[in-house]
Amino acid sequence: MERHPPLEQQFAQNNQVPNEGNLFDMDQDVFQYAQVQPHANPSAALIGDPLGEWEAFRDQIGGGAQEHAADKQANDDWEYGSEEEDTPEQKQDGADESDLEQKEALVRKEILENGHAPQDFDYYLQKFKGEGGDLSKWGLKELRAAILEFQDHQFAQMLQQQERDDYVTPQAAGQKNKGKQAAAEEQKAPVMNPLIAKGGHPVIMEHKVPDILPFLKPYEHGPFLQVTQLKQSILNKHSRQITFKVGNPKMIEQSGFLFIKTNQLMVTIQTFPVKWECLRTENDVYQLRRLLQLQFPHLLVPPLPAKQETKYTQRSMSKRCIKFQRFFSSIVRNEQFCTYQIFVEFLMLKHKEMKTFTEKMKQEEANLSRNRNLGKPDIPELSSMYEKVSTKLQAEAVAFDLPQFIERYESLCKSVIEDGQQIKEKSNMLHSTYLKFQEILMRISQFHSEEGGSIDQLESFAHLSKVFGTDAFIIEQQGESFLKAMKYLKYNISYTPSLKDMQLKAEFAKQRFLRAEKTFLQKREKVVGQLGAQNQSQVSQAVVDSLLPTETKELEKATQFMNFFTNQVFNEVQRMQFQMELPGMLANFTELTKEYTQGLNQRNMQWSGMLNTMSKQDQNAQNGVGAARQGAGYSNIMKQNK
Repeated sequence: MERHPPLEQQFAQNNQVPNEGNLFDMDQDVFQYAQVQPHANPSAALIGDPLGEWEAFRDQIGGGAQEHAADKQANDDWEYGSEEEDTPEQKQDGADESDLEQKEALVRKEILENGHAPQDFDYYLQKFKGEGGDLSKWGLKELRAAILEFQDHQFAQMLQQQERDDYVTPQAAGQKNKGKQAAAEEQKAPVMNPLIAKGGHPVIMEHKVPDILPFLKPYEHGPFLQVTQLKQSILNKHSRQITFKVGNPKMIEQSGFLFIKTNQLMVTIQTFPVKWECLRTENDVYQLRRLLQLQFPHLLVPPLPAKQETKYTQRSMSKRCIKFQRFFSSIVRNEQFCTYQIFVEFLMLKHKEMKTFTEKMKQEEANLSRNRNLGKPDIPELSSMYEKVSTKLQAEAVAFDLPQFIERYESLCKSVIEDGQQIKEKSNMLHSTYLKFQEILMRISQFHSEEGGSIDQLESFAHLSKVFGTDAFIIEQQGESFLKAMKYLKYNISYTPSLKDMQLKAEFAKQRFLRAEKTFLQKREKVVGQLGAQNQSQVSQAVVDSLLPTETKELEKATQFMNFFTNQVFNEVQRMQFQMELPGMLANFTELTKEYTQGLNQRNMQWSGMLNTMSKQDQNAQNGVGAARQGAGYSNIMKQNK
C-alpha cells in the first residue's frame, strides 16, 4: 500500500502558515475569536495552525491514537500504526487498519482540503452518535452520507450569510502583499465558507455560535402545535356536576371617580356541590368576561347582556340574575375555563376579601391588555389541557362557512321566535273563544233551570261550561310556556358578536399564513437565482427548500396556526350548540312538555267526566223510554179486556 507523507507535512507544504496558536479552543463551549492576518488561501486563514488543529481533531476521531513523537518515524507510526502485532484485545476493540485509513483519507479530502473547520465537523458527528468523533464507530458508507449532509449544511449557511449581510467578497485589488493573479482569482472565487468575512477575518465571535453552527436539528413538520399546558384546579374535578344559583339581587352604593357615588347591582353566587357562596357586583362579572377573552383568545366566551342604563326594578334584577346564571353555567362546561385561577377565586373568595380581589382583577386585566392584542392572537397565547394540539384539518371545518351559518342561524331563530309569538296570539284568541262558549253554555243552563229543565240537562251544561273554561286556561298557559321557551333563543342570538370575533381571528391567522408564504416564495426565488442557470436543473426543489430552514419553519408554523383556528371555529360553534345552549333549551322544553302534558291530563279527565255523565243520562233516558212504552202497552191491554 502506498504510504503518504504525514498530514502535518502536507499542511505545512500547502499552506506555509506560521504557528500562531489554535483558532478554536476545544476546552470551551464557544469558539474564541483569534486575529489572523489576511492570507491568500481562505482555508489556511480559517484553520490557523493546521498542525495543532489536525492533532486536536485526530485525537478526537482517531479512536485513541498514540502519543505524538518528535521524529518522523514516530510520526509515521502515529499516522499509520505501529508495525508491532496487535494483541487480540486490540484487534477486537479497534477498527480495521485499511478501513480506518480510508475513512481518514475521506475526511482529509472532503473536509480539510475544502477548508471546513475540523471542530465543526466533529461537533456535527457527535449530534448523530454519542461517540461521533470516533471514526472506528462509523461505517464507510455512513461516513460518506454524513459528510455530504455536512457539506449541504455548510453551503446553506453560506447562502444565508450572504443574504443577511448582502455582502460579496471584496476585490483583491488594493490588498497588500498580493499579486495581480491572486487578486483576480479571489475576485472570481465565491466564498465557500460562511465563517470568512471581510479581509479574510473569521466572523466567529462569542455569543454568535447559534447563528454560525450548522442547522443540526431541522424543524420537523407534524400534525401538532406546541401550546401552553394548563394546570388542573379544584373546579376541573367536578366541572360536569357543578351548578350555580344566582339570586338575592340588591342595589348598593359605590364611590367612583372623584368620590362620585354610583349604584351597583350586587348578587349572591352559590356554587354546588362545593358549597361556595360569594357576593359580586355587576361590574365584577363583566370584568371576569374580559379576562377570559384575553386569557383564552381561541375559545368562545359566553355572552352577557348589555349594561342597563335605566333604573333597575325588581323584575329587571331577577331577569339579570337568570342571565348571569346562564353565563356561569356555560363557562363551567369548558374545562379550560375552569383552570383559570382568577375564575376559581372569583367564585370562592368571601365578601370581606372582595375589594382586594377586585384590585387583583384590575391588575390582571392591565397586564393582559398590555401584552396581548385581542383581535390578533399569537401562538404562545394559545393553551390547552395538553402540551400539544392537533393541527390536522378537519373536513367539516374546511367546508364550514361561519358567516353563512350566522346569517342562517339568526334568521332561523328569529323565525322561530315569530312563530312562538303567533302561537301565543292564536292561543289567546282560542282562549277568548272558549270563554265565550263557556258563557253561552252558562246562559243555556240558566234558561233550562228557569224553564224547569231536567237535572241531567243542567249537569250536562255545567260540565260543558267547566270543560271549555279549563281548556281556555290551559291553552293560554301553554302559549305563555312556549313563548318562554322561545325566549331562550334570544340568548343564543347574543352569541353572534363572539362568533364574529372568532371569525376575525381566523382571518388574521389566514393573513399571517399568506405573508409567510409570500416571504418564503421570494426567498426561494432569490436562492434559485444565486444558484445560476447551470445549477438550477441539477438541484431539486426539496434541496432549495432545505437551504431556507428559518423561512420553512415560519411557513409551517403559520400553516399550523391557520389550520388550528380553522378547526377551532368549527369546534367552538359545535360547543356553543351542544354544550352551551342545548342544555338550557332542553330544560325549557322539558318544562313546556310537563305543562303541556299536565294540561292534556286535566282536559282528558274533564272530558271523560263529561262523557260519563252524558252516557249515564243516555242510559237513564233509554230506561225511561222503555218503562214508558211498557206502561203504555199494559194500559192498551187493559182497555181491550174491558
